[in-house]
Amino acid sequence: MRQQAEAVAGIKSRQASPSRIRGFISGQDKLEKNRKQAEKVTRITSALDVLDLISGSLPPRETFAMEIKRVSIDADMAEVHGYTDSAQNKDQVRQALARVSGNGKTDSIDIRGVKVPQGKVGFAFRFPVQRISGG
Repeated sequence: MRQQAEAVAGIKSRQASPSRIRGFISGQDKLEKNRKQAEKVTRITSALDVLDLISGSLPPRETFAMEIKRVSIDADMAEVHGYTDSAQNKDQVRQALARVSGNGKTDSIDIRGVKVPQGKVGFAFRFPVQRISGG
């Protein structure tokens, strides 16, 4: 066991006590846990990345008039509030956001803090977003 401790852990054979070997193993376990945590952090999609996905999924401004007044991204849920010219355009916004949604669906919610001008159709959608890439 002392020879293996020296070969694997670099512990001199005179210092290769069972408690030192256990300490080395415990340290290696901690390093592995820290490595896995760091790996997970590097795979997290930032709120700005989610905002970019939302922006890229929406129809271009040239297609129809639309105002996004509020975007909220909290953990793995996103909300988008705004208004457009017609109910048909509102449906197009919903379909676009469904493509970004983690489950392919969007839920209509109450419009909060957005004043919808006369003649416009307000919308507010909530949907899950995937914040960890590959998972």
